[in-house]
Amino acid sequence: MDSQRIILHVDMDAFFASVEELCDPGLAGKPVMVCGNRETRTVVAAANYEARKYGVSSGMPLGIARAKCPRGVFIEDKWGPDLMELDDWKRLIDYLAERKLNNLGIGLYGCWCVQYDGTITEWINVPVPGHPELRREWTIRWYSPSDNEEKEITYLPPIFEQDFLGEIVAYGRERGVEVIPYVNSLGHNTLIPRLIPDFAAKTEDGEPEEFGYCLSNPAVAEFVKGWYGHIYETYLKPHGVHTFHIQLDEVGTGFCRCEQCRQTPNERMFQDWAMTLAKHLVSLGVQNVVIYNDQFTRHMSAWDEAFVERLREEGLIDHVIIDWWWYSNESINPQADPKMGYGVRSWVKPMTCYYNWSRWDPRQRNVEKMLQRAHTERAEGAASYSVFDPAWGLEFDALAEYAWNNRGAGPIHLFEEKWAAVRGDGDLLEARRLLDRAAAAPGFGPIWYYAYTYQRAGKPWPRRYPLEALEAVADLPEDLQMLRQAGERARLLLDGRSDDLSRGMIAEAARLQCHGHAFQAMAQAFEAARGDADDRPDPMSLAAEIDRARASVVEAMAVMETHKPHYLVPCCLRDMSVLHEFLGFLSEQLAEIADGSREWSGIEWFIENEIAQRGRAVQ
Repeated sequence: MDSQRIILHVDMDAFFASVEELCDPGLAGKPVMVCGNRETRTVVAAANYEARKYGVSSGMPLGIARAKCPRGVFIEDKWGPDLMELDDWKRLIDYLAERKLNNLGIGLYGCWCVQYDGTITEWINVPVPGHPELRREWTIRWYSPSDNEEKEITYLPPIFEQDFLGEIVAYGRERGVEVIPYVNSLGHNTLIPRLIPDFAAKTEDGEPEEFGYCLSNPAVAEFVKGWYGHIYETYLKPHGVHTFHIQLDEVGTGFCRCEQCRQTPNERMFQDWAMTLAKHLVSLGVQNVVIYNDQFTRHMSAWDEAFVERLREEGLIDHVIIDWWWYSNESINPQADPKMGYGVRSWVKPMTCYYNWSRWDPRQRNVEKMLQRAHTERAEGAASYSVFDPAWGLEFDALAEYAWNNRGAGPIHLFEEKWAAVRGDGDLLEARRLLDRAAAAPGFGPIWYYAYTYQRAGKPWPRRYPLEALEAVADLPEDLQMLRQAGERARLLLDGRSDDLSRGMIAEAARLQCHGHAFQAMAQAFEAARGDADDRPDPMSLAAEIDRARASVVEAMAVMETHKPHYLVPCCLRDMSVLHEFLGFLSEQLAEIADGSREWSGIEWFIENEIAQRGRAVQ
């Protein structure tokens, strides 16, 4: 009897992933892998074809597979990170690894606007071969309660001066955290064009601006490609890192206007520049070139089907990732949506921690909203915009949970309760919610010095702090009282705790409490100066309350010195030192009113050339 041999080939590598997709149609088109829920001795049982595109395969250890789907934090080049030593970066990598976050972005070049001492805020965190002039020192001044004296440091960022980026990348590799450079060019770019004017964007008359690049100058592309190539070849490639973020955000209308550049529309010039950088990096071996969305989709209409087709024709479609950012807690900008990307690979970027050098700034609701959008729109990665401060532990933990367990994380208020049970207890959560409610009060926003370090149209420069703040909050005494009480109550709830999260929150509560107290006291004096001359309180009683407020500021600054990481202390105390200095000045003026040597109308509500601006060149 003849027998017929039948061979049935079944792709079981993808079978269980296919079952998951059948059970949850929302997984269609997303990378899916099936595995256990433990990091150790757990491998991928099945991976669908979308997951395989990212290098995930059956039998792969879970830790390696997770690294194929980036979840992490981008540390902006700002005050605080610019004083981090190598060991601080290593501790940050450990912090991320403990939360199964596998991606650390480091800002290597970024510039903003004129602040503090009247110079442009600029950072460059990696040397540029052949250009020793490309460096940026910073000077910070503050009052130190522990030494009872003013201090001043002038420094280069240790990551630049000691050139240890490669060591950070290597340590990240050991811990399963991919370290990615973020290097800007057109936007947030003043240092290089200021020091190399030939590269700068030009006016119609050909005069160099102090921002941007002249993209019709071939030397610009040669310089940028050479620098990017150096970063990749020197710091990344030797450690198996093949992702590079070229940013290109917030260029706005800051394009070169020289005769040759004017021949090309800005949208086309921007697209060509992005294409030039991406092609160059891919030619070197970079596998993932990440670009922010905002200039493409919000400031221009440059991300369209025609541009995506150009990426496909140039062989870049599998290498380019568009990074969709938006930082509001209230709602997500409709133009920060991965579905606008025409199928190009995408990340999302919420905010986890920022402005910590100035004030409390909760962002957990933004994390929830952006990660829900990532889940809905099938984004492959998430990397938050941030600086690092352990006091924002809720945001970092929320990022990890919503990134890996979006469906299971639940609404943010329920996650907060789970978070408190893991990280502490009900007192921790109550303290956190006290800080968050304070930050939502109308009287909260105007009182912080940092907002007045920016130049603003119609406002004198330097800005007049605390005068502008007092004008905004003098009629909000209940808010100021609430801020003071919220800080005081949060400190009591956290008293005696020694973990980094609680210590950071104690420092934030102290900062909130003293600002509420200080503005309460100043508002009373401000109202007396503006009020009826026949109904003014005793100036010495006002001076006594100002002195008590100043003592509370000193006490809070002392808490900052001992409770914050060392690299955050100078920038946090700089802003508080301005308030400390003014309170002393106001007390002296009130004493002069009492002895008849000054009129109420003669009170000066700001200090010219105060401590944070003392190095400012007088125009």
